[in-house]
Amino acid sequence: MPIHLTARLAWHDEGWNGHVLGHHAHDADARAELTGELERQAEQAKKEGFDLDAMLDGDLQEPPRPAPKLSLPDLDLILQRTDSLPPGIEIKKLQNGEYAYQAPGMAAPVRITTRPDYFDEHSDSLELWSPGSPAFPIAETAATPEELAGVSIAKLLKQTEP
Repeated sequence: MPIHLTARLAWHDEGWNGHVLGHHAHDADARAELTGELERQAEQAKKEGFDLDAMLDGDLQEPPRPAPKLSLPDLDLILQRTDSLPPGIEIKKLQNGEYAYQAPGMAAPVRITTRPDYFDEHSDSLELWSPGSPAFPIAETAATPEELAGVSIAKLLKQTEP
């Protein structure tokens, strides 16, 4: 089955200033030249084909992301030390890397994990506990990079052991 793609574009040869064709609007020769150029470009595109996937691949390249402030193993350490959590949050370990999590205002606990592989297998019944997850608490304050320079979560938790 043939597929047809039509695109209509306003010609703005002087930027997006609200004027279509600008100074060419009243010049028949200039309009003909622009129309001819558009037709040549359209014929060239017909000969070369149009690869939508290639065009989209170039536009959808995700920029590099900075390293996360907390790794999933760091978050697992925090879950194992309930005294390191904000007040009112209740954690019950269910199995390796899986917990029952309940925050103030929640009617019932939800199952969470810090293991991406386990989450991939059970994403329909638990949450990956990481920043951005609905179950992840929103920080009221955050340490500055200077305060955290050279300090790991494991070291911080070790310093505050009960």
